[in-house]
Amino acid sequence: MQPGPQSTGAAVLVPVLEELFWRVWLMCWLIVPDFRQIALGAYSATSFWVVAALFASEHGPYWDVGLVAGIVFNFWMIRTKSLGDLILSHAVANVCLSAYVIAAGKWEYWL
Repeated sequence: MQPGPQSTGAAVLVPVLEELFWRVWLMCWLIVPDFRQIALGAYSATSFWVVAALFASEHGPYWDVGLVAGIVFNFWMIRTKSLGDLILSHAVANVCLSAYVIAAGKWEYWL
């Protein structure tokens, strides 16, 4: 089976949109409501764990995997302070998942 629009979206569109929402906007907004006043990668325990938990809940029955990914992506943003690095790492994770789904026929992993 050939990769289709869903795998392309998972690799290209989803990482950009999710990282802009979760790590650029929400993590910063939870620290300072005028999120433009705070640098990317700013840390607060509350914003870190709230975003990780909400990111996990977005992944439905695979919330545990979503939680681990949310923690890793949050940590990566705090460590590198680079949106580009974060989008690339998210895209690589989604490409790997897409390849596995297509190769193994595990379509249930695409919600």
